Amino acid sequence: QAGIVDKRPRKHVGRSVFTDQVHVARLLWKNPQEARKVYWAFWRRRHYKDAEARSFWAKYFPVSSYAYFEERAHIIAIRATEHMMALRKQEMNDSTVLVVNNDIYDLVVQHLNDFLGKDAPENLNSQEFARKLRDTAEELCQDIIDLTPLLVFVYVILPLLIFQFFFNAGQYYLKQSGVLEQLMMGESSRRL
Repeated sequence: QAGIVDKRPRKHVGRSVFTDQVHVARLLWKNPQEARKVYWAFWRRRHYKDAEARSFWAKYFPVSSYAYFEERAHIIAIRATEHMMALRKQEMNDSTVLVVNNDIYDLVVQHLNDFLGKDAPENLNSQEFARKLRDTAEELCQDIIDLTPLLVFVYVILPLLIFQFFFNAGQYYLKQSGVLEQLMMGESSRRL
């Protein structure tokens, strides 16, 4: 908030929400046992916040939660490190503030410690380290096919269509057999 008031430049270092969604959808498609759990987890999602939310999703969705939490933290740590490297090359002594959501804060700190650790001065000046960061960031942000519509069709629309088919078939056969009319007649005679 102070940066907004002071009109300081801000830079988004995470990947887009759409890219997060696409990566999670791909992992849900590869792991149908997790995709089936989304039904009940959807209603519980608001009960957990921050680190509790990450542990909840990691417990019930260990594969797909990796793309949402771990990959996001990794890309934020990479971009923050690249930003520090760029400032160091320009010999700027400005301060940088990294603002991170509480749900991935611990993961970002862990990745930053892995990147910078005790070899920070050497790594920040290394072209090999910069290339490795860039390659990893490209891999984490690569565009892949969005499987979200397919997931919605297979796990929401298709079950509804199957339910509707069996409901209509049962209704048709009850009507054809006359059982429905006998039940209606029996109820109407009881009322009289």
